[in-house]
Amino acid sequence: MCENDDDCDDMNDCTVNGTCNTTNGMCEGGSDEPIDTTCDMDGGTVCDGAGSCVECNDVAQCTDDGNECTVESCEGGDCLSENAANSTACDFNGGAGLCWNGACLDAANCMPADKCDDMDDCTADVCDPTDGSCTNDDEPDDTACSDAGDSRFAATAAWWIGAPNGTTLGTG
Repeated sequence: MCENDDDCDDMNDCTVNGTCNTTNGMCEGGSDEPIDTTCDMDGGTVCDGAGSCVECNDVAQCTDDGNECTVESCEGGDCLSENAANSTACDFNGGAGLCWNGACLDAANCMPADKCDDMDDCTADVCDPTDGSCTNDDEPDDTACSDAGDSRFAATAAWWIGAPNGTTLGTG
């Protein structure tokens, strides 16, 4: 029951307070603040447009952690920082580096740059900068690729090895 408009304050930065109907003693009206309205509740800084104060509505509202081997994102109102894909190029003390599990490592173990290239564009060529070892795992099914000779035909993920008229000899 309310006696005045102050009684209708829900203490939520992301809602517009209703007004007190002194005839029936009920708070009436009120609504959610628009998306991106500034707030300071529950660790959040912006309203989500649905009455909650969240950390972000868009990745641009997340602070870059300064690590070029991580990628920031905004999911469910929370800012997240995840590792960039292994073998992503980075600056290692002014020289060539590769991201590996969220850290920039010296790329010297992976030189020359094509060290792990197996000449099959249907595989992901990855060099581990910790020891220079290579992996050449198959690209996911339906990845567009073409390669003369042994190749993975992306549309069907089938292996064809010089088969006449595109005959499939096996599946990958």
